[in-house]
Amino acid sequence: MVHHGFRPTHGGRRPPPHEGVGVGTARQTDEMRDHGVDPRTRDARLGEQLAALREIWTKDEAEFHGEHIDFDPVYSWPKPVRTPPIHHGGDGSRVLARVRTYGDVWMPSAVADPTDVPARPAAADGLPVSVHNVPGADERLIDVYGEAGVERLTLFIDEFPEAQILPGLDDLAKLIERCPG
Repeated sequence: MVHHGFRPTHGGRRPPPHEGVGVGTARQTDEMRDHGVDPRTRDARLGEQLAALREIWTKDEAEFHGEHIDFDPVYSWPKPVRTPPIHHGGDGSRVLARVRTYGDVWMPSAVADPTDVPARPAAADGLPVSVHNVPGADERLIDVYGEAGVERLTLFIDEFPEAQILPGLDDLAKLIERCPG
């Protein structure tokens, strides 16, 4: 039964009001180049972008000088009431180091096997974990994520014709109503 301290989120790929960031995958190198990003520098570039964002969010006169991001003093208002948490997505070996340096929450992809779930929060070693693309029809898997201490789930359901999807959405709504928060 769903009775844990997280709230499944519906209506999008990532948990509103937060957005997730990530460096992309090797399959996206052509797209990166099309946008002027050298795939070999994507990790360093993202780190600087996040550091620069925090400067802008927290300082009246923000300035940043890095290898990839460089700007003289700028003014930007309104400032966030609180610094928005950065959800850092990814499953690679270097992701957790990036989350510890530049982010606040680790946002890995879902695993399908409930026995693999506890490894996610254990690997995060104290970092909050918000898992995305969890199959919404798998109530046991959702329970296991809650028992493992995951703070938030974004549920995924397959696309089907309307006659098939509406009953699934009704079931998902009942599941979400049973969740706290």
